[in-house]
Amino acid sequence: MDLDCPHLFTENLFIQNELLSENALVKITITKKIPKIFLIIGEFGPFFFGKKTKVPLWVAIFLQRKAFCQISNPSWFELNWLEKKVKQEKQNLSLYSVPFNYYEIALLIFREKKKSENFIFTKISLIEELYTLRFTKLWNGIKKLKGKITALKFEKISLLELEAFKEILQTLLFLYLFI
Repeated sequence: MDLDCPHLFTENLFIQNELLSENALVKITITKKIPKIFLIIGEFGPFFFGKKTKVPLWVAIFLQRKAFCQISNPSWFELNWLEKKVKQEKQNLSLYSVPFNYYEIALLIFREKKKSENFIFTKISLIEELYTLRFTKLWNGIKKLKGKITALKFEKISLLELEAFKEILQTLLFLYLFI
């Protein structure tokens, strides 16, 4: 394994993370009246024009594609919040809190809003910068590990970061135990 190339997660893993993230609740504003929707997973609605409500992201994406709603950005997907987090990550060696699946949700929202929202490309660039800063901190920390390690504790780590390092750490622990 090439430990100088930290991007070891696969496309399938990212698809799995996106599917998990699609269950996150997001706010929507209804643009057309919709009767109650009955699905195996549950019931949604009824929805009334102008009403704001929370639904799983996958429902919001479906309704927005059919022009029944507008997805509201999570508070953390605003320019001020993203700029503040990037600045904090640059100024400190430890990680700051972010929503567990911020990266995946941001990309899902980006796909839906890339043609309609101002500053969407700036926001996604800040998300990428935030991820890169956090990944680099974690990678540099892992490279410093020495001696007998019986446990690692990660705080303030996101889903994508956790998945990216899970394989690396499993391999390192395996090599440690058998070498």
